[in-house]
Amino acid sequence: MVCKERWVWRVALVLFFFASLILSVGVPDMYNSPDERAFATVIERFRDEGVFWEREFLNPSVGGVLGPRSMRSLGDRLLPVGFMGLPVWYGILGALLPFAMVGWITPALAVLALCAWRRIVARVFVSERVGTLAGWIALLLPGFLFYSARLFMPSVPFVSLLIIGLYFLLERPLTRRSVRVVSSWPSPCWRDLFFAGAALGTALFFRTSEGIWIAGVGAVLLFFFPRALSWKQISLLFVSVLLFAAPFFLWNTIAFGSPLRTGYATNVASSSLSVSRSLLSVQSEDTRVLFPFGIAPKAALGKVATYQFERMWWIALLALLGLPALFATRSGRAIGLASLLAGTYLVLFYGSWNISDTPDPTAETLANSYVRYWLPLSFAMTIPAALALDSFLARVRHATGRGMLASALILLVVFFSIRIVYFHPDDGLLATRRILLENVEVRAEIISRTEADSVIVVDRADKVLFPRRRVVTPLRREATLDVLPLLVTRDVPLYYFGLTLPADDLLYLNGTLLSPRGLRAEERWTMGDQTLYQFASL
Repeated sequence: MVCKERWVWRVALVLFFFASLILSVGVPDMYNSPDERAFATVIERFRDEGVFWEREFLNPSVGGVLGPRSMRSLGDRLLPVGFMGLPVWYGILGALLPFAMVGWITPALAVLALCAWRRIVARVFVSERVGTLAGWIALLLPGFLFYSARLFMPSVPFVSLLIIGLYFLLERPLTRRSVRVVSSWPSPCWRDLFFAGAALGTALFFRTSEGIWIAGVGAVLLFFFPRALSWKQISLLFVSVLLFAAPFFLWNTIAFGSPLRTGYATNVASSSLSVSRSLLSVQSEDTRVLFPFGIAPKAALGKVATYQFERMWWIALLALLGLPALFATRSGRAIGLASLLAGTYLVLFYGSWNISDTPDPTAETLANSYVRYWLPLSFAMTIPAALALDSFLARVRHATGRGMLASALILLVVFFSIRIVYFHPDDGLLATRRILLENVEVRAEIISRTEADSVIVVDRADKVLFPRRRVVTPLRREATLDVLPLLVTRDVPLYYFGLTLPADDLLYLNGTLLSPRGLRAEERWTMGDQTLYQFASL
């Protein structure tokens, strides 16, 4: 029975890996996120030219307005807005791979993390069954399934590296292999500590802003288990973490002139994020260090209820049922307190922002960034959820009955998770794949109808056209409108591509916005509900 279960687990991991390629295999160089587009672009530039930026030589003379949403202009360079850990490591590790396979690093890390998570939970709770159940629930987490398919987004690699680091720190596989110990908690050898620090430090390079709550979790665990590591071992772990996180500071110095300055800080005003306002919102100098955009507890609680519980209620319900079992042991209390601390910080830090990732700001889907920001909280929920399932199974006396019940419960989780991840009508992965394939056709048409040196003003289609064409975003912005005459006088072919403008809107654009600037917009090509317009002098 154990052998059969292991084979089922391995088959599930293989299916997980290949299912994660649904948005990439057969979809040539097209992404559903401007962040993915930016990272994929600079990874390809590194492979071809050895640099992590895109060149835009016209930008210094036009105020740096050329470029997609997720890249910032510094001189004649376009650099990604986000932390550079993913493009740097994917660029280095993927140097010998075909570019189409570089993104496969993400599901590969996810599979390793799932195996590591299963062993971690089994070791902590001294129960193979609890570890197995936690592994299955983690594999079926809607957010983890969904974002494992977004190959060039850092959230899944970040969480995966954290889990792999915990695996070396808690499971201590190299220690066990070297001394052949059978103790549950052998003192870790330097190799386990080094690799734990390497994984944790690389995770921080991927998502440096998460360092505060990670440090808080470490402090809680040391408080509960002060003798788990000696000061010498803690020092070695810290040095290893710092060594692999240090490229963050080196890159920022090279690219932005300061070790603490990132792409996020170069153009805060144009960010799509805003801070929620409510009667309970707080924003003061005392809170800016930990919460630079303020705190809105009421809004944050509403968002976590929607995206962390309502979107995955079947796992949240199991987690709530398993809380008593979690707090029944010292290890469980340590995990519970650490999760509460980290969860509170993550909820307030991200939930206080209003984030619009889709054209419809009211849409509540897995595609919203809150889901990926709260993936660590989702993984923490798998532990009490597994304990709840284990308590149900413990009440069944016969092994056959327990196996049938376990299979039935897991299949229910499979049904609910697969339905929302793959078959959601708006942002499910199957619907997203169809949209990406349509975008491939749209891009081919626009490339064939525009000049190679043209500039295309877009609202959200930068992820479709860039870097095949130079882009400016968005149309309804003073900086964009003001630069249009300058581009026309330089004989740069200039277009706008977006949703087809109703007659009144086109009249307003030409009469009120463009006419004072000596321009007009003329329709050139329409496909579906989108149209390509060309700007010309009056």
